Amino acid sequence: MGSTPIKVFCYDLNFSRVGDKPDQVVPSMAHDWAFLDPQEYFDFHVEMGNIAMFCRAYTFGDYAFYPTELGPTAPGPGRDFLPRLYELAQKAGMPFWSYLCSGTDLNVANKRWDWLIPTSREQNSGAGFLAPESGWTDLLCARIAELVKEFPVDWIVFDWFTYGGCSPGFAVQPASFVEENFKSIMGREMPNTGAEITEDESLDYTR
Repeated sequence: MGSTPIKVFCYDLNFSRVGDKPDQVVPSMAHDWAFLDPQEYFDFHVEMGNIAMFCRAYTFGDYAFYPTELGPTAPGPGRDFLPRLYELAQKAGMPFWSYLCSGTDLNVANKRWDWLIPTSREQNSGAGFLAPESGWTDLLCARIAELVKEFPVDWIVFDWFTYGGCSPGFAVQPASFVEENFKSIMGREMPNTGAEITEDESLDYTR
């Protein structure tokens, strides 16, 4: 029995190009992609050979492309970009895929310091990673529930599904939200410094 290969291309609306250097990109701001034309975007991706339409729900910079009660949205027509693409995909009989970043949200990470994994900002060029043991997971799950209730997408990318950073070997750091889980998993009290947590313990904990 044969299978259909997945063919999906999409622009990464998490980022924008700035300045006169083609490789100079920064996290996008809410207004950067707010005036994309949904029909033009849809047609372009179909012409590229897409068999499914892909659109981010929230960028990792903390704004949504659909009306949400759980965070900021792209201004003007940008807040209806996902609903319009979803409608076009439904009419065309195409699957619809979406995206949320599970590792961080640049806005939340700068406002909820108590949710931030210690040293993650320093180790990741300023992008602090949010702790899955913190209130961040409640917010992320609420966003997921809101999205799939309003738009029952076929597939979701959970980007940066990791602990503390995108590179392997992140050393778990002592924090209030780590204490209970560390004791449960490791069978000993959380130490006072990260140097006292072994590499094997960090791996076991993050697993």
